Amino acid sequence: PKEADAAGYASLGDMNGSASDEELLKLRRKTTTTVQVLTHLKEKLQFVQAENQLLKVELADLETELTARRDGLTRVKRERDLLRAENQRLRGEAGLVGNNDLPRDFERRKREIAAMRGMLDS
Repeated sequence: PKEADAAGYASLGDMNGSASDEELLKLRRKTTTTVQVLTHLKEKLQFVQAENQLLKVELADLETELTARRDGLTRVKRERDLLRAENQRLRGEAGLVGNNDLPRDFERRKREIAAMRGMLDS
């Protein structure tokens, strides 16, 4: 009976041994897959970090260009305001010269006055 028990235990040990071999193989496959996934993720992370660095440089360039264009816009607006003020000043100084209605009105009134004088003389 002891020998039968020993043989039973030995066969159980063999079954346990083959079962643990299968488990070890599964664990090794999982480990290999996990290492591959981690390696891929590290490579992807490095790529994304490099791309991010390039985008940061591009953003800095764009911000520099934006600042320069804003400065230019401010300068152009200041020039525009100065020209408007000068234009208004010149229009004020010009008086009748730039107004087309006033000379026509003057000619019309001159004719009316001449006609009225003619009526008075007759």
